[in-house]
Order: sequence, then structure tokens, then C-alpha cells
Amino acid sequence: MRKAMGLFLLLVLGVFQARADDLRMEVSGEVGIDGQGKVFDYVIKTLVTPEVKQLIDKSVRSWQFEPVINDGKPGYAKVNMRLTLLAKKVDAGYQLQVERVRFSGSRGAVSMQPPRYPLESARAGIMGSVLVAIRIDAAGKVLDAIAVQTTLPYRNLKPKQVEKLGKPFEKASVEAAKQWVFDPARLEWGDTPETTLIIPVDYTLGDMPDRVRDGWHVEPDSVVRPIPWLAADKQHFDAEGLKKGESLVLDSPVKLKSKVEGVTL
Repeated sequence: MRKAMGLFLLLVLGVFQARADDLRMEVSGEVGIDGQGKVFDYVIKTLVTPEVKQLIDKSVRSWQFEPVINDGKPGYAKVNMRLTLLAKKVDAGYQLQVERVRFSGSRGAVSMQPPRYPLESARAGIMGSVLVAIRIDAAGKVLDAIAVQTTLPYRNLKPKQVEKLGKPFEKASVEAAKQWVFDPARLEWGDTPETTLIIPVDYTLGDMPDRVRDGWHVEPDSVVRPIPWLAADKQHFDAEGLKKGESLVLDSPVKLKSKVEGVTL
């Protein structure tokens, strides 16, 4: 049976090359939690095969959360969900499990004018990606913005070269971000009045793929800078898998009780 399941997942994942690398896929969605901490609704926004979706569905509907407290009593909450699925190489194919699960608030964008492409970078044919941290108030107004990570699609660059080439992208990203407007806080759904968002900004020319890889891929390491307005214990976040136009809201009103990470689907 184990061998048959491995071969089944091999076909489901669409992985036909003989390689030893584990594969990962980022899956985003939204989860609704009732006053008892049970999942009453959820949606998957990432396109996955019906077989993989069925495995996710069976897992998510069984999750149990700590009740979310609104105005001193348990209430309903809706949060964004990000899953990192791991297709682990085994003898007969691949075994699917949840490697990471992350939850965040749901402050969407009302107005997000894209930044200008730096002229000097365009002339030189330089491309890159920037992660921007944005602090917004309860009304959705941007209070502060800073570039926390810049990546360039070039190998063998020294740190000083990356810093120099990335500065124009960072400047353009922060200037644009300060003009963006977001949804007001939904306090009744567990949103906090003031929060921090992480948003990816891609600068591409021609046919260069976006910073984020769709589908199954080998995941690289990622390093980010500290966010100055957050306390030291709030600095950690996981923005892997963020797609163009998406945001990661750092504060989460929910706490998962069920054992999810590392469990085979």
C-alpha cells in the first residue's frame, strides 16, 4: 500500500525526473474559525490538483484552534493561511506532508500603484525583487515603510555589489508604498488596529520569471533585515511563497492547537 501511495503521489505532483531533491509548494488560502476554535469555513486560492486539494481539505477541516477572544469573549475570526507542502522523496516516489503553516490577518489593498522602474537600472538591464515592510493604522493608511530584503537574479555577486545595485529598487519601492491604501481593520474578525504588512515588489525586464516560483520547486535560503518599529521578539516572519500582489500581515489572532507540521497528509 505504501508503494502504491508513493507512485500515486509521483503522478499527482507531476514529477517525472529522477532526482533526490525534496520539493515544496506554497499554498495560500483563508480560514474561518468559530468561537470554539473549530474551522467552520476555508478556501484555497492556489491552483492545485484535485488529489492534493482533497488531502488538504481532509487535514484543514480537522484542525482545532485556541478560541479567539474579541471584547473579552470567544468570537469568530477569519485569517489568511499559508501552507508549505513538502513532497519528500521516498523509495517509491514522494510522500506529501505539511512542512510549515502560517496565519496572518487579512488587510487587503484598496489602492496599490506600482512603483516606477528605476531609470538607471532599466538602462543597465538590472532586475531584482524587494520585500517591503509597511506599518498601517486602523483606517488602512500607511504610517511607515522600509525595504527589508532585496534579491537579484545574478550569481557570484559580492554583498557590496548587491547593496549598490539594489538601492534604486529599494528607494522606488518605499516611495510607492507610502502612497498605498489598505482595507480598514475588521476588529470583529480579530484584526488589530495597527499592523505590519510584508509585500513583495518585482522589477523584471523581458521574460524573466517573477521572484516567487509557482508549483513545486527547490527552496533557497532567505535573509531579511530587522523592521525598526517592531520589538525584537516580533521580528521573525516567513515570507516565502508570497506572490505578486499578495501581502503577509504579521499579527495573527489565532493559535493552532492541532499538530500539523510534519504530519503526512
